[in-house]
Amino acid sequence: MHTADAYKKKIYVFRGGDGREYLNDLHELNTEAMVWTKVEAEGFMPPPRANHSSAIIKQNLFIFGGWDGAKRLNDLFVIDLDIRLWSQVAVEGESPAPRAGMSLCTVQDRLYLFGGSGPHA
Repeated sequence: MHTADAYKKKIYVFRGGDGREYLNDLHELNTEAMVWTKVEAEGFMPPPRANHSSAIIKQNLFIFGGWDGAKRLNDLFVIDLDIRLWSQVAVEGESPAPRAGMSLCTVQDRLYLFGGSGPHA
């Protein structure tokens, strides 16, 4: 129930659930040294969740939606991987319906969301 994305010879894993609880920690694997480290960052990070989606545009890792153990989510967070700063993204227009288990991908500088499960997804 996690996601994994590659940036600058590193793989970033945003954890979902471990079978007992929902998590929101971010880890990086340096693929040259093959060393794992927990990412320490400032700012406003996403609350714990699972079955979310993620994608990278430039140095920004986006986390969308998922399931927090009680409800489906449709929030959007970003961490600038270069300066290690989390923030919640303020978006304009109608947000996608809350959902879990969807795909999020990038094409050029745009995020595309597809599918998922939810009452309106």
